[in-house]
Amino acid sequence: MRVVTVLYAKQYLATAIVMVCKNDKYLPKYWWGNVVLSPNFHFRPFGNEYKSTHHKSKTIYRKSHLLPVTPKNFYPFMPLFQYNLYSTKYYCGLLLLIVLLGGGQLALQAQNEFATAQLNHPRVAEARSREYLFRREFERRNIPFPPTEIFFRAFKKEGILEAWAKNNNGTFEKIKEYTICAPSGKLGPKRKRGDLQVPEGFYYIKSFNPVSSYYLSLEVSYPNESDRILGGGSSLGGDIYLHGDCVSEGCLPLTNDKMKEVYWMAALARDNGQAQIPIHIFPYKFRNLKFHQLEVAKHYNNQRLINFWDNLRIGYDIFENNRTLPNVNVNGDGSYSFW
Repeated sequence: MRVVTVLYAKQYLATAIVMVCKNDKYLPKYWWGNVVLSPNFHFRPFGNEYKSTHHKSKTIYRKSHLLPVTPKNFYPFMPLFQYNLYSTKYYCGLLLLIVLLGGGQLALQAQNEFATAQLNHPRVAEARSREYLFRREFERRNIPFPPTEIFFRAFKKEGILEAWAKNNNGTFEKIKEYTICAPSGKLGPKRKRGDLQVPEGFYYIKSFNPVSSYYLSLEVSYPNESDRILGGGSSLGGDIYLHGDCVSEGCLPLTNDKMKEVYWMAALARDNGQAQIPIHIFPYKFRNLKFHQLEVAKHYNNQRLINFWDNLRIGYDIFENNRTLPNVNVNGDGSYSFW
């Protein structure tokens, strides 16, 4: 919320500068970071406006498909500085450039306040006290800390949650394993409300709850598009969490001490710029041949379930082979595709 507030403040400040300097009622709002002067406008040294070579519109700014302001995009602003040092518009251009350059720093500062805000809650402050338990694993592997990108992976049959982090080479290394202390349901996806099933598929951490009824919790983005399609229009339920208190009705519970580590690790990654933290949930480790043969034999008459697991395994194998996260898409039939 504070990041959004900063960006809106920058937007309106930049708008005010442009409106005052140009005094042109036809100017649209200036969107910080997403708008640049169109390269096909030419500056008239002694005039009061820009003219387009293609039309006579007074509108001199255009949206640029959410392109970030990068050094190569600054060249359209240079005509603002062709006035002499005593020109009002010279100072307008200088002020506008300062606003643009300062916006990113302020947004980053606001973003980096996420963990600080979380620490206002006593349980998160307690969680921080256990940082050393996983920080030493980062240091031992020479992985940047605080983490820039993490990833969780859960296996229902084995009852474990894995925490992974990206190293300097752009691949992931496993940091720690945590025991899922109160399994719920059986193997297979969640397809309706109240079935006590833990979902299976490709999700991300949707929200943080530092005052959860289950100590601390991280919301899983169930149902995703695949769940909605394969669920056949039934009421799918929701409120699936990775949480503490070691009790569960369709969630992934840990002991409070373990949840402290997982929650604070996720908060640090979020604070360090990772907007979405993936969590992949599988029925079992597909490369465990014993488990695979056992489960396929057990469900030989449920070809739909076996096909679903075969589809999940493609994404699982991509990560196993490359130690990089697959890009995941949901097809019209609810199956996943990867690249």
